[in-house]
Amino acid sequence: AEKGSLVQIRNRVTKKKGAYRTGSLHRLIGALAEKTRMARVLVSVSDPLAHQDGSDHLSPLMIGAFVETHIEANEIPNVVRLARDYIRAGNTVWVMKDGLLQIRSVEIVFQDADYAYISEGLQDKDRVVTTNLSRVADGAELRVKSVGAEDPKTLGDTQ
Repeated sequence: AEKGSLVQIRNRVTKKKGAYRTGSLHRLIGALAEKTRMARVLVSVSDPLAHQDGSDHLSPLMIGAFVETHIEANEIPNVVRLARDYIRAGNTVWVMKDGLLQIRSVEIVFQDADYAYISEGLQDKDRVVTTNLSRVADGAELRVKSVGAEDPKTLGDTQ
């Protein structure tokens, strides 16, 4: 996202359903958080404490409050979008190739609450293992549990 990008802000503790504020991205603050890979940002909001006339329907925004934001940003080219649940320890993904487990290191360029956006390590049509396995070893034999006549799903959610 660039300076000036539109930001929608929702205070999740507010009792006002669907209420959100708008602002603009001012700047990024520091580095990404190690565990969550989330960024801290500074957003400019007009009347953040909702003191102006006609703002009684708005929730005040306090400095340092945890809020949910949606930031308008540029599209990330040539990435695979994968549910965060399928990212394993050490930024790896389990892939089935020729009936064997491959543990692949991946490069994650961005994560949101639900998805990781991967630029390296996965290819279109890779078969990502979505089941939690009790024993994991590179090269372990795998089998697909059939759920009807359809073929197992392959990775195809690219952007």
